[in-house]
Amino acid sequence: MTAVGVVVHHEREDAFVLAREVASDLVRTGHEVWLPEPDAHRCGLGDRSMPESSWAAAIDVAVSLGGDG
Repeated sequence: MTAVGVVVHHEREDAFVLAREVASDLVRTGHEVWLPEPDAHRCGLGDRSMPESSWAAAIDVAVSLGGDG
């Protein structure tokens, strides 16, 4: 099981929709998913939130959605 961190661009609503889909797929396939608190609450994934101060240390890989690349 991998702990996946998801970060969402705050100005792109489609990124929030995609984050919900990605989180669902990852959890269904046995992974942990964590979002920084502000992102998690804005996505409706409060149960997947983690304080920003401890988020990076808790994940194995990060996925950025809606950014500039």
